Amino acid sequence: MANINKGDEIIAENTPSLKPALVAELTWAKLYTKAMHKDLVAISTAIGKSLPTKSGPEIKKNAEHLHDQLQGANRTVNELSDQAGLRLISSKSEQGKKIMNPETIFDSLISICIDSQKRYHHAALDVGKEYLARFFNQESEARGRNADELQVQRARLGSTEQKSGSVGGLIDRTAMDFSVVMSMGDTGVIEWCRKDAEIAGAAYEKAIAENLSPEIHSLFERHLGEIRKTVGSLEGVLREYGGPRS
Repeated sequence: MANINKGDEIIAENTPSLKPALVAELTWAKLYTKAMHKDLVAISTAIGKSLPTKSGPEIKKNAEHLHDQLQGANRTVNELSDQAGLRLISSKSEQGKKIMNPETIFDSLISICIDSQKRYHHAALDVGKEYLARFFNQESEARGRNADELQVQRARLGSTEQKSGSVGGLIDRTAMDFSVVMSMGDTGVIEWCRKDAEIAGAAYEKAIAENLSPEIHSLFERHLGEIRKTVGSLEGVLREYGGPRS
């Protein structure tokens, strides 16, 4: 007779009852962040028009605190995405080695490219220097091309589904993050994009380590080279500015 684990039985019995509570929590989170995004846009617009001199330092302190809190929220969203099976997932091969599902790898990289495309588009609209606006517009177009190339390769795997953005998007992170960095000037925008490029590069490095076809590896390597070039360019601009504003 097979052994029955009572702990597993309890979990299995309680799982159906968890679903309504989880849906309720996530619905609340979406409504809450939507309202917060609206408020942040209004605050950023007001600050852009006229920053009160006396309250300026306090606003900056609170904006930095909010930035830290949003980073924590972003990590939680990523964890939820992992737990829901939406991000890069591992499957076991017959030999017992862990390999990545190719379609999942493409989904993740496509989402990253589309999010980066939006990020650079926002940046181009709001930096003060014309040469920075041109640079960010070029980067936005490049990430859009990368996403298109990835979509083509993914379709060859047998899927025609079009990815539209980050699968961890319970909140519009690009818009919300940008509402915070706008008050930090050009250096804040540049650093925001530099960090995004580093995260994208790390995702490509992880994908390249997988056992994929030479054609796919070549595509990933080319995209990674472009991203590394972007990181180098942004770091060079930051050095001219004396580093990111603290």
